[in-house]
Amino acid sequence: MRVNYFSRPINERVINARRPRSHRMRPIIITVFCVMVCYYAGLNDYALNFGYLKFKFDVGPEQYSRTNVANELGSIFTLFVVVPIMIRYFKLHETAVLAIISAVAAAAYAGCAFASDFWPGYIIAYFFTNIRGAHYSSGRALATKGKA
Repeated sequence: MRVNYFSRPINERVINARRPRSHRMRPIIITVFCVMVCYYAGLNDYALNFGYLKFKFDVGPEQYSRTNVANELGSIFTLFVVVPIMIRYFKLHETAVLAIISAVAAAAYAGCAFASDFWPGYIIAYFFTNIRGAHYSSGRALATKGKA
């Protein structure tokens, strides 16, 4: 019975990925699944980020907490403002939403890499990296749509 808690979600994802899709969506869904597996494999983001900030800007724990605040504010802003606007008002498909989210996050990460000051450069760029939090809702919406 306990094994079912671990195997059932995986089994359901495989069954969901194998369902017939309209507009040849299966390769895109499998690609999103592979990207999310890679993302979950690198979830040690906090330790890596603190090490990077300590090395580049010589920040302490108090200053690093500011990046966590920017992280949470960026995630809330994305989930409750950006994604609904893109889907409801611009009528974008979930695939387009995922592409835009990935492009903005990639540009923001580049901004983080080239930031010369911790505040405001790095903090503002890091705020926009957290648009990637919308991968969850948009990816799930895309993965659950199938032919009836």
